[in-house]
Amino acid sequence: MWLLFLCLAFHEILGDSYTEELRVRRLASGNLLTEFRLNITSDDIELGPRHILFPRIIAEIISTHSVAELSFHLTQGRWYSSRWGLPPQPSGSTGAMVHAWIYGNETTVDARWRTLINALNGVFCTALTSIVPELTSSPKLAFKPLGPGTDREMQLRYSAVGRETVCTENLTPWKKLLPCKQHGLVTLFNPIKLYENVYHSIGLQLYPTCEGVKCKWFLQLVMYNVVDIPVNNKKLDWSIFELFGRKASGVCNAATSSKILIEIDDKNMRLEPAPLKIINEAQTSFAVYDLQKIQSEPSFSVSALYDGLLSSTSKQSPAPISVSSVVGGTDQLSGLLVSVLRNEGAAQRVIYTHQLPWFLLIYYHTVTLTCKDLSSGQKQIPTIHKQLFAPAVTRKKPALIEWEFDLPRNSECRLQFKFEKAFLSYVIMLLHSLPLANFPILFQGVFSGKHDILSEMSTSSKLVGAELSDIYTKAF
Repeated sequence: MWLLFLCLAFHEILGDSYTEELRVRRLASGNLLTEFRLNITSDDIELGPRHILFPRIIAEIISTHSVAELSFHLTQGRWYSSRWGLPPQPSGSTGAMVHAWIYGNETTVDARWRTLINALNGVFCTALTSIVPELTSSPKLAFKPLGPGTDREMQLRYSAVGRETVCTENLTPWKKLLPCKQHGLVTLFNPIKLYENVYHSIGLQLYPTCEGVKCKWFLQLVMYNVVDIPVNNKKLDWSIFELFGRKASGVCNAATSSKILIEIDDKNMRLEPAPLKIINEAQTSFAVYDLQKIQSEPSFSVSALYDGLLSSTSKQSPAPISVSSVVGGTDQLSGLLVSVLRNEGAAQRVIYTHQLPWFLLIYYHTVTLTCKDLSSGQKQIPTIHKQLFAPAVTRKKPALIEWEFDLPRNSECRLQFKFEKAFLSYVIMLLHSLPLANFPILFQGVFSGKHDILSEMSTSSKLVGAELSDIYTKAF
């Protein structure tokens, strides 16, 4: 025990740092969104045998698998951008989503990607063995490195599994990466409450950062929860205790900052106790509670009280850009997959990316992009900058479609294509030994990113939309 306190006392000298933050804000639909951001920064880019705050297992993953950058997310539920607005960043789509920049050439990176996935399975108790090689692709447009430029050769590998579930056996090892396990914001991680939510996501993002010639590793652990609306009593009141089933207990001594930020909405909110201060960020006001300055209390909670009730007729503020996918078709011979991109704001240059399993045989000559004005319904012709197609290889890699084009203002664009559906159910039953002919076939949905944001290598609002798509096949 004395060694732990000694290490924490000198962690600032050694250079490792840790900050934790919880943000609570109300979405346009009336739901509450809680965002945990837990940041760990290493002392140096070269990770030695000593590990004070930076997780040793992550350091071993970096060195063993030659990882340059890593993003890994597990998500339960769907993010409805039409009702909730843009998702917080970084985030992933429903199920498991992972992408990594790995040092090496194409051959060595494939081997390192396989061992990296196996390592993630072991660390986070996941079952992502189907990722390699059947669900692995290398998008050329959708992802840019977040860290500084390097002369070393590195390759991108991306994959997503829609059917991967999230439960306490994933939460526990994720939580163990943090310096404090029993004090601070980590005490709010109550599985009973977390998995009651309509949306729950945990993940991590790892990349190097540099200030001058000094470079460090930056590891951010994130958790997002969307709390359901109390439709019975329509009460707007809430508290930290009600959201998580417990209060924040103690203070993490390893953290240089430990804060709770609550967005002040326009519904006459009263906070008890009163906040220490109010800050403004991007035209939004937040009430700030610093847990390190409230050490006199063994546990801490905040209550938000309102005079009115939740209005079911309140005007929604949808995301300026939203993405959704639907499956159509009138026969059992071929199907139609339609991705709808709606832009209710200014014109944007976007990147459309869709990874599809190898057993979904695409008719590439049917890929079309059409746009229309939302107000007049008049047809519009978008400017297409790039079109990339990577055909699938049976049992070896998925198909990948990437388009870069201008999304006109106040418009709706549809990118659609046909695929062979006739023998799809039989193929799936033979491959996966599914017991039912009507078993749904899930594949990862489309996602789209803004070109200017991707070019600036920013994490802000990179992922505009992501939804899981499914096809119901019927044997006959």
